[in-house]
Amino acid sequence: MGCFIAASRPAASDTRLGNMPISSLSRGWRATFSLFLSRTPLAHRQPFCMAPYGTHNKLSHLPLELIDYIIVSLDDDKDERSALPTLKACSLTCRMLNDICRPHIFRDFTIDLSMTIYKIAFLHFNAPHLFEYITNLTIIVWGADVQDTPAWILDALHQFVNLRSLTITNTMRDGPSPPSMSAIMSLIAKAPLRTLVLERWDFSGDASSLLHILALCSSTLEELSLAWCYIHTPETFPKPVNAELPPVIRLVALRRIRLSRSDLPASQLNRLEIPNLDFLSWAYVRYPLADIQWIPASLSTVALSVTPDSDLPRLSRFIRPSCLTMTVRQSDGESLYLPAMTWISRYLACLPFPHELRQLNINIEGRVSIIDGPRYPTRTDYQELYCALQSLYRDGALERINLTHRLTSLTRTVLHDIPDEAPVLNEVFRPLLGARPLVIDITLEQWVRPEFMPVAVFQHRLQCSSGTADYT
Repeated sequence: MGCFIAASRPAASDTRLGNMPISSLSRGWRATFSLFLSRTPLAHRQPFCMAPYGTHNKLSHLPLELIDYIIVSLDDDKDERSALPTLKACSLTCRMLNDICRPHIFRDFTIDLSMTIYKIAFLHFNAPHLFEYITNLTIIVWGADVQDTPAWILDALHQFVNLRSLTITNTMRDGPSPPSMSAIMSLIAKAPLRTLVLERWDFSGDASSLLHILALCSSTLEELSLAWCYIHTPETFPKPVNAELPPVIRLVALRRIRLSRSDLPASQLNRLEIPNLDFLSWAYVRYPLADIQWIPASLSTVALSVTPDSDLPRLSRFIRPSCLTMTVRQSDGESLYLPAMTWISRYLACLPFPHELRQLNINIEGRVSIIDGPRYPTRTDYQELYCALQSLYRDGALERINLTHRLTSLTRTVLHDIPDEAPVLNEVFRPLLGARPLVIDITLEQWVRPEFMPVAVFQHRLQCSSGTADYT
């Protein structure tokens, strides 16, 4: 028999210093930093960390690891507009905090390869020592960007010696000018890139430019993202295959690939080999997954983002991921959830790997012009999804289901509190729980724009573990 438990999620564990969690200490010292720096004029700030001796220096009594933890917690602040000024203010107080804060302040850097390249010019000519702290670089390329790219740009790009992440955003159909593209390719060839993001690129019909980029960073690249990227047919853009490319491009370090709103014919990329790919995100991509040869059979995680009218993205029968995530975005309408539930149920019914699936994540995102009352799934909406989950659990190895409903209001409005949905959720999903362990986490959220932030969250857990039946 099974044991059913309805409870809230357990809190995450916390690192401790003695008998006190470090997070509690860091919150207090974050407040101390902010208060001190906001009330003390810059001209009167004293190097309170650098005093060689004296009991007034409170920070000198703290372990360096704890101070670093506090600075990291500032850097992890989701509101960058408030975090960065605080980090800058901390860096001006003393040399010790300057050394700790500097890598966080200069970690992210953006270059606009139009006429406004003054930022990288300042680094190159006035502060070259700051290049070593930059690990995440964004390059914005204009289709009409300057044809006479300064000669020193190439030398400047070579100074990004510790670059780990590179994002290149193309804003025009024609792509970057030859000088700019040459500089970018040289940067990719020399930097030890782990993450590469290409946005809004149109590649030629043979995809040689994309393949050449991947070949340059094949030994270090761990994550690749392509968003709004297209490969035009050779009939439209005839270009010869790059003779320098090897017949097979083997990306041995690549673990994660994210494809979003991109048209990438599989035949143009089948010279890729990605033996260690672990995660694939497939968002609004037109071409079928089953035609892609570079997806290894060892792929463990697949994430799909679709709309209720999307075709069912069929995986090859040789691909058997243990974790599947489905995100269905539903627009405003009379039936906000039923089309999404129907699509998910149809896809689950035709999975080629039901016996391998251990974790299923389902995200249903709805957008409405205004929330005038509770609008969450009814028992009727859940019924088709329940039948699909019941079959999957009965015939497979499913251990965990995460179901999230997110409702977003596109206008400012007074949102209603989420009602207690526990009785409905228990009635719908409790029959799933059998003798085999299963955890079902259900989250209901209300979001509001333009802030795009959650204003109400309801969480519910149903859990079945071995033991005597105990339904609550």
